[in-house]
Amino acid sequence: MDGYSRITSLISSEQDTVPNNRSRIAPACIAYVDAIQSGVSVEEGTWVKFFPTRRYFSSTTTCKHNGVVRSVASSPLHTSLLSGGTEGEALFSNPARRVFHGKIKNYAQTWFRVEAQTEGGLMRITEGFALEECEEKAKINDGQQLLTTVFPPQICVDAVCWNPNLRYGGWATAALSCGLVRVEDVALD
Repeated sequence: MDGYSRITSLISSEQDTVPNNRSRIAPACIAYVDAIQSGVSVEEGTWVKFFPTRRYFSSTTTCKHNGVVRSVASSPLHTSLLSGGTEGEALFSNPARRVFHGKIKNYAQTWFRVEAQTEGGLMRITEGFALEECEEKAKINDGQQLLTTVFPPQICVDAVCWNPNLRYGGWATAALSCGLVRVEDVALD
């Protein structure tokens, strides 16, 4: 692990290699969005970024988690991304807006949030969050940067995916470390 992700030609792997931005934390997941020909990965643990194939050396933020991103999913049917993190949130984002207009604001939608209750091992799942602008900078609290927090392990969104079938391509799935799996049709009619 030298901190770089690389795109490599299988024809000439020693000559045709392009690295992207250096990261101090190894990405736990990677996906590919064929519609916009971009790789999607995690940078510095909390930022979900996409790397266009023709401009792989640069990245663009698509959303930010408050914990470490554990899973990212793309669909062969649309450009929406789904990501899950250790803070118990599953987020939707769409990098296509930034592909065609570099200065346009990027938005993310929280699908649901899981919080661990202190007594009895109970968990609370909340939903119905408003669309939010992706934060470009880390949150600041009285002049100090907030660092990554350790969250209860059972609330981690460990795996996410989209249904690849044409008729049901708007169905999303998220699995938590505690064993709960949420499946829902999130597409608009």
